Amino acid sequence: NRLQAVALEAADNAIMICTSDGIIEWSNSAFTRLTGWTPVEAIGQPTSIMRSVNPDNWVKDEQIWASVRRGKSWNGIRTSRKKDGSEYPEELLITPVLGNDGELAHMIGIRQDVTDRLMAEEAHENSLRIESENRELQRLAAARSEFLSTVSHELRTPLTTVSAFADILFKSKSENLTERQKHHVE
Repeated sequence: NRLQAVALEAADNAIMICTSDGIIEWSNSAFTRLTGWTPVEAIGQPTSIMRSVNPDNWVKDEQIWASVRRGKSWNGIRTSRKKDGSEYPEELLITPVLGNDGELAHMIGIRQDVTDRLMAEEAHENSLRIESENRELQRLAAARSEFLSTVSHELRTPLTTVSAFADILFKSKSENLTERQKHHVE
């Protein structure tokens, strides 16, 4: 039993044990490092001391409680609140402990701050999105270049013909003017 207590205390993840109605009975030092609540401050308090102040997060909290009351574990990411009032995303695993009568007797909560992991995932997703957008821009730039090349070629051919015809007309008019000027001078 001493080995179990030492192992729970030494764990890197925050661990707490609560009564069936959510009153904290025990917490390890990782819990204090994560939440700021010392065992003396946390023991005897309801788990709601860590509840987000944002009502949008309360729906998930109700789903967690409903699952645990049915004797089912719950694992997922939720928003939690530290002693200083700051909020953070945590991965939470709550495991119900049933008594001899099969009813919920205790809950064991294991929590871990996942801020860095979520930021890394978001950065990775942004990187993938940017790569995809860059590929699309490169595809559009190539299509634009091909279009401009085609348009340039298609316009150049008739313009060359028009330009040549204009040169012929210009030379013809110039020759006619020169002939008229010669006749006019004489």
